[in-house]
Amino acid sequence: MTTLIIAQVILITALLVYKKYMGELPISISDSYYDLNKKKKGLGHMFTFFCWLMAFLIVPVWLGVSKESIEFLAFLSCGGMLFAGTAAEFKGDRLDNRVHFTGALIGAGGSVIWLLLSGFWYVIVAMLISGLFMIKKYGNRILWLEVAAIEAVIIGVFITINYL
Repeated sequence: MTTLIIAQVILITALLVYKKYMGELPISISDSYYDLNKKKKGLGHMFTFFCWLMAFLIVPVWLGVSKESIEFLAFLSCGGMLFAGTAAEFKGDRLDNRVHFTGALIGAGGSVIWLLLSGFWYVIVAMLISGLFMIKKYGNRILWLEVAAIEAVIIGVFITINYL
């Protein structure tokens, strides 16, 4: 289980390091689709792969540590990420736009509710403070709030695996 969590940390870190190395951080994780397509047509689908991989890596671990009454939130959150990744071209088609943003909101909302119901309010606060620090240092408000949300889930699941 811990290996899957470590793989997620490596994946999110690799995305941010790669984007910084390529010249600039994206406005949001979702904007990576467009940034990657600028480099080479078709490369933007790595964003879809990223979202799918993040969801598929965490869902078995997340379900394994969730209380039965709230494990549906893990499915909801991962499903939201899958939809956001699948509707990667959110700036164009109205349907993709609605699917992408609805998926992102469901994913983030389910994650925050799971963290709160699991007693991890302090992880949300810590990641929010971390995100605000990164916003002040680098800008890109949406990016750092997304990263903070993803990391909050990873930390909450990791704590549950190892300490509860």
